[in-house]
Amino acid sequence: EELTIPASVTTMGTHTMAWNYGLKHVTFEAGSALTQINEGTFFRDKDLLHVTLPLGINGIEDEAFYNCTSLEAIDLQNVDEIGERAFYGCESIKDIVLSNGLEELKDGTFYNAKSLERIVIGENVTQIGELISAGEDGITGVFEGASGLKNIILPASVSSIGKNAFKGAASLNIIELDMENLDALGVNAFLDIDENAKFYVKNASMKALLTESGEAEEHVIVSDQVRADKSDLLSAIRLASEYNQADYPESSYN
Repeated sequence: EELTIPASVTTMGTHTMAWNYGLKHVTFEAGSALTQINEGTFFRDKDLLHVTLPLGINGIEDEAFYNCTSLEAIDLQNVDEIGERAFYGCESIKDIVLSNGLEELKDGTFYNAKSLERIVIGENVTQIGELISAGEDGITGVFEGASGLKNIILPASVSSIGKNAFKGAASLNIIELDMENLDALGVNAFLDIDENAKFYVKNASMKALLTESGEAEEHVIVSDQVRADKSDLLSAIRLASEYNQADYPESSYN
């Protein structure tokens, strides 16, 4: 049920611990030199509850935690690259704090994260999902099906919101768009969210973009006033920070 990965392990292959249905808790020994969680490492580990990443992990590859349906907590504040569908189907995660070094959220990253209530998106993210599928399959939105998410703040750095990005996030009712303009807004980006959702934007051109995409004019409000409950978001930051530092004090890496 519990696994501690020794500091002597410097690389791991793909799908190393995939389909391990008895695994519940994973920690990494202090001093771990690992920098990547490789593709499919914990693929379909349906009983996995907690993973405490070492501070040196800065990348998580495609489908690393795919359908880890019991995963409740993971600290991503130091992770600057997250692959497609990395947390696809992780329906028990409640709080996520993303790194300020992260620049892109890829398709299906938090698909069907039904319990996700609070997420802090790093201030340098420019792209939230793709606009056009490169393959035969359709695009799975970054937060598609995240039905527990009630509010979100998209930072000023965001220039593109992809197709289906928040599709089916049925409880989403406050969306703050802090950017002055968007280069692209994908089809169905906000389809099937709360029917009374309010969009708070910086200017008239942003309002026009949203109304042209199908949002009701009365639901798009030009305002500089912060509407989302940032106390919840700050609480998520503290929880994630405390969770990580309790097991990996900075002194362990000096």
